[in-house]
Amino acid sequence: MKKAILLMVLLCILLTVPLLATTFRVNNKVSDNAGAKIYSTLEKAQEAASNGDTIMLEGSQDDYLTAFDLTKRLIIKGPGYFLDENPGISANKLPAVIYYRADDCNRGRPG
Repeated sequence: MKKAILLMVLLCILLTVPLLATTFRVNNKVSDNAGAKIYSTLEKAQEAASNGDTIMLEGSQDDYLTAFDLTKRLIIKGPGYFLDENPGISANKLPAVIYYRADDCNRGRPG
């Protein structure tokens, strides 16, 4: 009986851990609002996030310029594919393009 109760408690704990993950939005057209978990850059969203969190990258007319290393276990999602072919899925039909500035990333690193 004690084993059954212990297994039930462990199962409940394991099932609730994913519910602790947080979603952060990144939109390069708005200013940061940490209370609403909205950031203007991927770097700032990563700083605020914890392992297992999700970063939603919103579509924009401007590319997301970035030079950061992904240092946490995060899920990064964009607006998706074929937005014009799938009406009603998203009001924002703009792509989310990450432009990686490799020369900035290598600054201060050997090699």
